[in-house]
Amino acid sequence: MFVSCQTSFGDKYKKGNLEVYFDKGTKPFAEPIANYFHDNNLVGGTKQSIMLTSTSMGDSEESQHFILKMIQTESNKKFDENELKQVELLEEDLEKSIFNSELEIVLCTSNFLEIQ
Repeated sequence: MFVSCQTSFGDKYKKGNLEVYFDKGTKPFAEPIANYFHDNNLVGGTKQSIMLTSTSMGDSEESQHFILKMIQTESNKKFDENELKQVELLEEDLEKSIFNSELEIVLCTSNFLEIQ
């Protein structure tokens, strides 16, 4: 279900407990990424939000770079090597199965600010 959002996060696609915020350039990917997260059991029992943005590095779609911002529930927690590898594998699978383009996953606070 597509809904407009009053916050500065952009528009929102909602499926179950998952909210996918997106901008005009990433709208076609909001529903497929929500389906991917549900189909691969990546959505828990509580509300979860992700944000999808993109940058254009030229005129063609192949030069589009996608950024998936995921909220890290414990912002002060350092990811161990195994967890970082899982994020890398998720990135690779999403690049192939949904975007056919470069994707970067960024871990963020609840306000979608990148965790340094």
